[in-house]
Amino acid sequence: MASNKTIGNNIKSYRQKKGITQKQLASLIGKTESSIQKYEAGKVEIPKNVLIKIAKQLDCSFLQLNGINADDFLPRLKEANTDPVLVFLDSIGYKVSVGDTGGVFIEIFDEEIPLMRKQYNILKEQIISYAKFATERTLYPPIMEPCDDSPATE
Repeated sequence: MASNKTIGNNIKSYRQKKGITQKQLASLIGKTESSIQKYEAGKVEIPKNVLIKIAKQLDCSFLQLNGINADDFLPRLKEANTDPVLVFLDSIGYKVSVGDTGGVFIEIFDEEIPLMRKQYNILKEQIISYAKFATERTLYPPIMEPCDDSPATE
């Protein structure tokens, strides 16, 4: 996930584009104006459920608040036989590999860490949701439907 400062800057940017104040956003998500000020300043870590509420009110996605742009990975998702999770992770700079048994591994500090099935499915759901959101907003054709097939490790 992006740094608190990056997320805060993105919240501020989307809030200003929408033309609402910090106080109005706070009211929409059930928080105080002070909380929004801290979020935008990057002074606190924002809980995921709050980020989702903010994204909904600012007409953007959770991924956009984290600084992930559709142009980074949407074109590659249109390619045949591409796995949205692998494309996404690669687009944000992770070294990803698929093991002999089909498990997905992410390289972190020169060590291959398995991506567990639950993590994989949550990430895939978010990516597909964002891809649909982005395609609807930018007039791309629909990309994919969620499926139960997952190469992730049990």
